[in-house]
Amino acid sequence: MTFHAIHEIPKIDIDASTSYMSIYDVEIVNDRDLMIFGTNSYLHFYHLTTRLKLKSVQLTDYVSDVHELVVDGCYLYLTSGSRLFKYNLDSLLNIDDNKDTKEALIWESLPNVLSNCWGLALLEMGLKKYAFVMDYGEGILVFDTATGNRVEMKMPRITTGYGIAFTDTKEMLISTSNNAEGPIQLFTYNPSNMEWEKTREVNRDASMNFNTPYGICYEKRTQLIYLMDTFAKAVFVFRKQDMVLVQKWELNQYLSAQTLYGISLNPKKGELFLPVCDHSVIIMK
Repeated sequence: MTFHAIHEIPKIDIDASTSYMSIYDVEIVNDRDLMIFGTNSYLHFYHLTTRLKLKSVQLTDYVSDVHELVVDGCYLYLTSGSRLFKYNLDSLLNIDDNKDTKEALIWESLPNVLSNCWGLALLEMGLKKYAFVMDYGEGILVFDTATGNRVEMKMPRITTGYGIAFTDTKEMLISTSNNAEGPIQLFTYNPSNMEWEKTREVNRDASMNFNTPYGICYEKRTQLIYLMDTFAKAVFVFRKQDMVLVQKWELNQYLSAQTLYGISLNPKKGELFLPVCDHSVIIMK
């Protein structure tokens, strides 16, 4: 199993006065043939097949730096700074250039609930769907996707966490840069005590040279976990069943001083999407 760079989305140039515009995440939407990513307060929409840009929209309100994106049907969720947002995706796609995007906003989380949110994942539990947000300072917080209200749920205490994802069997995966803990941890929900219990984790082996474990994604077909280490500039791949490392890709050959953050997988095409801090995207296959 080897990936090679096959394409690079050119650097985004929206505002020449903005010197620092990082891309932290890429969202793949196969049923719409879309890929979506953000820089600062902008969302960029690209045609997934042709890699051609469709449009960019500037988000208003409190969106200052788009961190993580999740599309669920006709809704787009994103984390930015200290808030979680829910938008109508169709409204965003139909908004004219330079038009206010407030009409596309469905809700935003209340201020002072989150402090520095990054990872984002959705999960159905019973008859409801919840948004799980990884906050670097506060740990994992849970929100009702219908209302945007915070939901009190017993969650494991995670310090300096970045990524969060769920497997097809509803196990929770998280990534953390805390050197005292495993860089990837897997939790299973126990309905009897309503707690998420840690069942496995990756050993922080010095030979693996972990630096800042950040983006995480899961592949259902292979049951593999993909981890992006930001400053190590490497992708680590682990088996879910035993958390054994099966592959590592060093990415220095594709980068100079840039760093990488998120990681997204398109299972239909077997492609990895790696957002780079110089506001470009590397696509590997």
